[in-house]
Amino acid sequence: MTLRRPARWSAPRSDHTSMETQMNAPYTPFLVPAAPDAGFQAAIDWSTTLTRTLVDSQRVAWETVFALQKAMFNVQQELWDEWAARFAGGVPIDG
Repeated sequence: MTLRRPARWSAPRSDHTSMETQMNAPYTPFLVPAAPDAGFQAAIDWSTTLTRTLVDSQRVAWETVFALQKAMFNVQQELWDEWAARFAGGVPIDG
């Protein structure tokens, strides 16, 4: 996607007169699409980026759930080993 600057845009200057001139100028977007269908492509790019972000965040959420599940399994295994060592003859079942 190629973007071009509007014709009225000028580079910012440090003096106050150019700032006042830019503030009083009619509104023009900072970047204007170069082709008529560039807006459609921009919408597709935006929706693709949004979808990819949502899918990545869902993946991170599932990885967190799986990590928690693994941690809970390890806690349960340790508690089982302690119970087996105390009440089942002093030796854990898994050795």
